[in-house]
Amino acid sequence: MTTTRHAVVAGAGIGGLTVAEALHRRGWQVTVCERAPEPPAAGAGIVLAPNALRAFDAVGSDPTGPAVRAVPAAIGGFRRPDGDWLSRADTAALTARYGTLPLAVHRTALAAGLADALPAAAIRYGAASPASTTPPAAAARWCTPLRETSTPTS
Repeated sequence: MTTTRHAVVAGAGIGGLTVAEALHRRGWQVTVCERAPEPPAAGAGIVLAPNALRAFDAVGSDPTGPAVRAVPAAIGGFRRPDGDWLSRADTAALTARYGTLPLAVHRTALAAGLADALPAAAIRYGAASPASTTPPAAAARWCTPLRETSTPTS
């Protein structure tokens, strides 16, 4: 008899989606509960340091895939007011030490790339996750749909 393990992940941010993808790749059924009604349409660029890239690699995720369009982060330094360099990063030394340069990605593209690695029904938007104190048997209800509450007006 085979038992499928199930995990409920709170939040469809980069961390939650990475955990969900790692578990899914290891045979777990995952449900990601996200309070927001839909994936964010806007976001900022972020830089993935070499240690973050190694963490993605360790869980089998590729944040450099074509959908994400990661590019090497501009490594600069500090300039004086007259424009002369005060301190400048040596990209060759960084690559030699860490194995790669940091990568710049758009947050929403990274989240979308992580979400694409999961089954379509795995992410539930507009749903609260069970409280951390919920007994495992009660967690079978998984994500609770959020309801709008109205306030009586006078």
